[in-house]
Amino acid sequence: MNEFIEKLYENIIKSTDSCEDAIKVLKKIKGNILCVGTGGSKVVSDFSSKVIEKKNGCITKRVDISDIDETDKKLYDAIFISSYSGTNYGVEYSLNNNLIHYVLTSNRELKNALVIPYEMEYEHSFISLNSTCVPMAILLKYYLGDEFLSILNEIFSKVDKDVFIDLNGESIVNIFYSDKAIATSTFMESTLVEANIVAPLMHKLYSYCHGRHTFNRNHDKKAILIGYNGSDLENVLIENFKYQMKEYIVLKSEFEDDIINDFYLTIQAVYLLRNIALSMNVDLSEIKYDKIAAKRLFNFKGSV
Repeated sequence: MNEFIEKLYENIIKSTDSCEDAIKVLKKIKGNILCVGTGGSKVVSDFSSKVIEKKNGCITKRVDISDIDETDKKLYDAIFISSYSGTNYGVEYSLNNNLIHYVLTSNRELKNALVIPYEMEYEHSFISLNSTCVPMAILLKYYLGDEFLSILNEIFSKVDKDVFIDLNGESIVNIFYSDKAIATSTFMESTLVEANIVAPLMHKLYSYCHGRHTFNRNHDKKAILIGYNGSDLENVLIENFKYQMKEYIVLKSEFEDDIINDFYLTIQAVYLLRNIALSMNVDLSEIKYDKIAAKRLFNFKGSV
């Protein structure tokens, strides 16, 4: 696990140094776009929706694979799919429509789509750390252009590698977020579940004010607030945490630009999750799982 994390910056640099082909395709995206992904690629998909919306001036919508058939596709021009391998059934299912298809993937041989290719060293890990952060970095470079390297260095210089909250013995952790940090919150939720560390209970910031606070009436849970910006609502929530939560941690925003900040917070979350996992003797690259269920579910093909 540590090997992948310690090489994260190096892998990002290697991949973004050779992403000209990807950027050429990204520039062509226009119209109304559906952004799709699952697992670690859902994080990339959520991040892509923000980048494409702001950089290309498109209207975007984040959807899961199971939402595609329920979406009125006449309202959209293209579908943007994120997938490291480009070979899973989710990709095949997402291509089964008349929209223009863009796929951000390391698989240059993918057919029936406009491939947005990138190169990345193979990651033999259950939890996708590099294969989540590297394609996000490709999108960030597209968004930032010539400023990318200096801002990337600033991002990594601000990351607290020792950030930690003790979740040993906890069955649930409250996670507070907004769409300003949607990629980070998706990454946190997905990793905590897939690594079987703790069940994350996700709260949109304002929604917590309307009834959801009753879940913590016994003052026996812990909390993580993602992307603190100093808003009045966040300050009220933190004052509430001081007596309602037995422990909490705040991941502060460091950049005014939401896209840069969401990438920064995702990198910060990598180290937080690494430290939580280490404290519980969990290796994120070698997760124990139900092999029968994994074979049946991961290889699923059929109607969704």
